[in-house]
Amino acid sequence: MSRIALICCFAVLLGSCGSMSSGGANVDIEHARQACAYLGITPGSNAFAQCSTNLYLSLTTAQSEAHE
Repeated sequence: MSRIALICCFAVLLGSCGSMSSGGANVDIEHARQACAYLGITPGSNAFAQCSTNLYLSLTTAQSEAHE
């Protein structure tokens, strides 16, 4: 169930990254933190830090691959 919620959040996060800079979408860590908090992960916990970091890195990788 949490995997489905994370995928949905990922899709929403990608859609919300509408600010364009240097020809590509600019993903920031705050969007990732908001997505993890939205999933109900407690801010400040190890799981929250891992969620936001992994989501941020996944998004930046996906966006850089999409713009190659």
